[in-house]
Amino acid sequence: MNIRKLFTVLIVSIFISSLSFSQEKYGKEITLEEKTEISEIISDPSGYVGKKVLIEGEILAVCQMAG
Repeated sequence: MNIRKLFTVLIVSIFISSLSFSQEKYGKEITLEEKTEISEIISDPSGYVGKKVLIEGEILAVCQMAG
């Protein structure tokens, strides 16, 4: 009986964890590979007007209403 309960819990856990991997993606794929430092953009903002840049950073806050 205990093995049946363990098996059921295992199957349910796998099912629930698989739901987290099926997240919906928004927007287009990022095609840029070279990252630009924020300090470079700040030091010469006019040099980046009209250009696409890839930056990387930590998200500190997110609007809970609009994401």
